[in-house]
Amino acid sequence: MTLSGYGSLVLQDTTLNLPRICGALENKTGKRKPGLSFGTWNIRTLFKPGAAQCLVKEIRRYNLGVVALQEIRWNGKGTLDLQDTTIFYGECNDRRQFGTGFAVHKSIVPLVTEFKSTNPRISILTIKGKFFDITFLNGYAPTEEKTPEEKDEFYENLEQTLNEIPRNRIRIVLGDFNAKLGKENIFRSTIGNHSMHDITSENGLRLIDFASGGGLVVKSTMFPRKDIYKGTWKAPNGRYTNQIDHVMINTRFKNCIQEVKTVRGADCDLDHYLVKGKLDVKLKHWELGKVQWWTDMK
Repeated sequence: MTLSGYGSLVLQDTTLNLPRICGALENKTGKRKPGLSFGTWNIRTLFKPGAAQCLVKEIRRYNLGVVALQEIRWNGKGTLDLQDTTIFYGECNDRRQFGTGFAVHKSIVPLVTEFKSTNPRISILTIKGKFFDITFLNGYAPTEEKTPEEKDEFYENLEQTLNEIPRNRIRIVLGDFNAKLGKENIFRSTIGNHSMHDITSENGLRLIDFASGGGLVVKSTMFPRKDIYKGTWKAPNGRYTNQIDHVMINTRFKNCIQEVKTVRGADCDLDHYLVKGKLDVKLKHWELGKVQWWTDMK
């Protein structure tokens, strides 16, 4: 503080010597918080030439450790190593339809304790966590125009598969459920109030019934975002977008999911967008440095 003229005070601008980089004065250790970036993506098919390579490229681009895949359409079941990713895939039906599985980064593969394909629409993947194991349940539900019998069969199988997963695990159910969730107050405890849609569809009612009965909450409709980061499927004419791919987690661990959003930049010439989530967990042997890839995550 200096005197300027008679009886006046002028404060010197002390910000001139401050660092110009935002956040430079904060007390940061430089260490990234542990976590698992995951996703779900209806990729329509991996049967056409170049589709698998494009998938792996986009997954790596967004630093995803585990991605649930729907409509793989490969015969049989097994694994395929492609660059730094292993694809665990389940069987499709006799008409080369459906087929679900997971794309897993090579650093996570040693932590995979189980992959199981229940049927062409359902599969699970379990990875070893430091404190709690994590089981991903991947589902591809029938579309709205399918028969009630086909929908009933899907949700019966999905519920049975969920009940077989030990309750002391982090249970994440994700995939393409062809379900629009609304903003009705009666469902707010299960789905929140940040859905892209106002009215719940018939498939949405089935999904809410499954989630509430299985002790799950729908995290994909609980984060306040612009609609462009909520829509997961675009119409062929490009005139409208629906939010029909979802992420759920058991209520006990609901705060472990820090974000769920649509990634519009991932491009494999599909009508579905990649949905990305962040799970605040530690994987097995984290402290021993046996899983090093996470230090490169954004």
